[in-house]
Amino acid sequence: MAFRIAVSLLVLMIPVRGMIWSGDLPKAPQAEPEGAMRQVVRIHHSTLRIFGGCGIQVAPRWILTARHCVKGWKPAALQIRRGEARLAVTRIIVHPDRKIDLALVELAGEGLPVLEEVRLYTGEPEVGARLWLGGYGMSGAMGKVSVPGNFAAGYNQLDAITGNRGRIIFDAPGKKADPMEVVPAAFDSGSPVFVERDGSWLLIGITVTASDRFSPAYGARSHHERVGPAEEWLRAEVPEVRWAPR
Repeated sequence: MAFRIAVSLLVLMIPVRGMIWSGDLPKAPQAEPEGAMRQVVRIHHSTLRIFGGCGIQVAPRWILTARHCVKGWKPAALQIRRGEARLAVTRIIVHPDRKIDLALVELAGEGLPVLEEVRLYTGEPEVGARLWLGGYGMSGAMGKVSVPGNFAAGYNQLDAITGNRGRIIFDAPGKKADPMEVVPAAFDSGSPVFVERDGSWLLIGITVTASDRFSPAYGARSHHERVGPAEEWLRAEVPEVRWAPR
């Protein structure tokens, strides 16, 4: 915990980017939020406003994130940041199944205006599907990881589906790797994973694990909790969430 706090405090002083990208890329594949990635938020804890992870705004007053990003915190101890906006939290709703690492965070007041509609995907994509990932966690080219701070995004592919989770692997440059390959690292928990369907990027899951999270190397893995298996819960708690047609 002490190390986590120390790293998070550095965020206030050092401008860096989220996600780890291939060592042969000179910079982050995407250094500014675009499209649905403009809805990605940062979650800060306690009166010190310690950076603790990410989330995706799915409705004006609602953030979807990883359960472990908000576990143990009272709503009053959290602050949600999107760009320069700072909002208080009024409620945290965790998925009733402890094995599903998802939570909803309700924003105070009217919340934040939706910059880009986020639609959720109920299906199970094929292995090999191209995925779009973005967040504010630890960042840099592979082997040159720095502390978390600003946004970065890129792509990977679905390697496997196990139960409610999908898996990606950080491949070395080559035939299998995406030209703009990234992998989540520490503090990217809660960040979104999108899959492309019919020309649109749909939210397929929320990042929940990152192997070697403080120093990812080729072969590192990350898992995302799929939103499809949580559809009934999400529809009941946030009816205004938009779902892609079946």
